[in-house]
Amino acid sequence: MNTHLVTQAATIERDETTGDLLVRYVDLSSCRLEDSELLTGLEIFDQSGSRTLLTQLKESSSPLDESIQVFLKTWAARALGMEVPVTDELEPPTTTGEVSLALAPALVLRKRGAFALVEYYNQMISQAEEVSAKTPLGLAQLVTAIEADERVAWLESTGATAPSELAEDPLFPLPANAEQSKIIERLGGDSGVVVEGPPGTGKTHTIANLMSALLARGQRVLVTSEKSQALQVLRDKLPADMQELCVSITDLARGGSQELNRSVATIAERKTSFIPEASERTIADLTDKREQALARRSTILESIRALRESETYQHPEVAPGYSGTLAAIVRRLEEQRERLAWLPGPLYDAEPPLAPAEFRELVRLLELQTPEHGTRAEQMLPALDTLLPSADRMTSLFDAVHRPRLELPAQTQDLVDIIESVDSGTAEQVLLQCGTLREAVDIVRALPMDYQQLANRVLAGEIDHLWARVPELDTNVQDATRCDRAVGSAAVDAPGVSRRALQTIEAWLARLQDGAEWKGRFRRSAEQKAYDELELG
Repeated sequence: MNTHLVTQAATIERDETTGDLLVRYVDLSSCRLEDSELLTGLEIFDQSGSRTLLTQLKESSSPLDESIQVFLKTWAARALGMEVPVTDELEPPTTTGEVSLALAPALVLRKRGAFALVEYYNQMISQAEEVSAKTPLGLAQLVTAIEADERVAWLESTGATAPSELAEDPLFPLPANAEQSKIIERLGGDSGVVVEGPPGTGKTHTIANLMSALLARGQRVLVTSEKSQALQVLRDKLPADMQELCVSITDLARGGSQELNRSVATIAERKTSFIPEASERTIADLTDKREQALARRSTILESIRALRESETYQHPEVAPGYSGTLAAIVRRLEEQRERLAWLPGPLYDAEPPLAPAEFRELVRLLELQTPEHGTRAEQMLPALDTLLPSADRMTSLFDAVHRPRLELPAQTQDLVDIIESVDSGTAEQVLLQCGTLREAVDIVRALPMDYQQLANRVLAGEIDHLWARVPELDTNVQDATRCDRAVGSAAVDAPGVSRRALQTIEAWLARLQDGAEWKGRFRRSAEQKAYDELELG
């Protein structure tokens, strides 16, 4: 049976220009020894001797390196405990039944094996079998239930950083709300936190903050995802300086990626140019700036809290009528701004507004000030237009006084003399009555002419006998109403009347309204004669 001991991962690419298929080694890959996958369990194979040669194998650039022939001879002596001939033939060796080694390079196409994973599991088993080794927390949780505080203590006993230290004062490069901040708080009291949610709820945003906070604590962070696109989105959310430190291995099977090359180069460059003293100074400077920013933030928050508290604080009466919240006091001041504003005028003048004698008088009056005098500040003088007539009215009154009097009738002159001799109160009452009389005259003048003539006759005394009977009208109307109720109503049947008869009746009715009188047999009008001929009874 023939098999290959030394292998290295390779890829096949197609040259777009020539169409050739090019076989190239995978970037950052190295030679791998695959003896344990085939020879484990055989008596002639010593696996411990094989492991001591892994460092020597890494010095070879590829399975085609000239040092591989020397390595194979050394491997045969240590792993097999025998000398095995090594030929430099490039052709596959013929099967002879004897153990032999040959360079014989070949391109092997096969599925990716699980040998590395098996080896990793073997290392885990060997470590777990050691008496002094402590069982890993993840493995222990598979067989028994462990509470959060026990999990934290378990991690600390293995030398891991305490979760509470990782969650203390985290450094988030991106804004974080209360829900996102609680995640790091929960991480401080447990060995792990599960965060679930639909797309677009900020999970990637939260992971970026957690990664940055853990990296700032000197931790290594492993991020896994089913799809490489999710890792790329997460990488883009990190600060630029941290993006260069993220090593992505999602594209190794396709020959690596530019991001991986840049990350490795950046890490190597920073490690080479790292100066502990300069780094410590930078950290101290940034820490001081952050503490100053936190102090300013605390001061601003305290100011905001004080302002909010002042908005609801009920102040006692600082002045008569001014109490309650600041907003209420300000509203009251705004309502009285015009009344309590400063007096208009210049604040400063070259000459004092008061002479020395006036100033001494002012001081004397102030010394005589009493509490009763202080109440006058709340008093107000009435407006002049409510006390005195208008300027036009005063002018007309003065003109009337100075105008020469005309010759008045004796009755009018007597009335004027009477008015001049009364006091001011009586004169005001007369003036009010005259106003009432004028309003009544205006009402009468607005009536039809018949009513105006009737009013003139009443005022002239021509129909006093009729006017004297006016108070009796109410009594007469009430008697007529009572008699009408007593008589009651009766149904009257009248024969049909022609249109000509109706016209005759209407003509006779109009004649009566014009003042015609009912005549006997002689001197009757034509309308009355036509009505009598109807014989209506």
